[in-house]
Amino acid sequence: MFRKYVFYTGWLLATLSLSVSACADNTKVKKSDKNIHGLELTHLPYNSSDHLKCIMKNEANSCSKVNLVKSSNLTKYYSFISPAYGDSIVLPETDDSKQIIVSPFEDNEGEGPQLEISIINAFGVVEQKTIPANKNVVIDKNYNLIYKDGNKEKILKFK
Repeated sequence: MFRKYVFYTGWLLATLSLSVSACADNTKVKKSDKNIHGLELTHLPYNSSDHLKCIMKNEANSCSKVNLVKSSNLTKYYSFISPAYGDSIVLPETDDSKQIIVSPFEDNEGEGPQLEISIINAFGVVEQKTIPANKNVVIDKNYNLIYKDGNKEKILKFK
């Protein structure tokens, strides 16, 4: 009986230790962090100007802030992603299990580049928001989408 108790207590402590260490600090995202499909994640905060500079000019400083994912890799897992999209970024999952993907594209020549922000909830339902890339879109560490619309700052909460 005593042996069962010691084994059970040891197992319980080991399980609790693993649980605590797994939850210790999941706010920091490393370059090697990947989502459930093995796609590299981009650190928060996200800034669209870094994303676009990395794609268009291949600026080292901008590229160090984003992990670009080819649309051909995204289409393997997300049917709503267009193969015509530019290199996208995948953000870490939110606390309520939402996945966020930011994809640049150019629809009409006169409009300039656009950003398609796709939010996938835990049930796989996709919500999409399109914003002109020149609005300097920022997604902060609290998953607030911030951009300028004229002189007015707009804030959308993803959490």
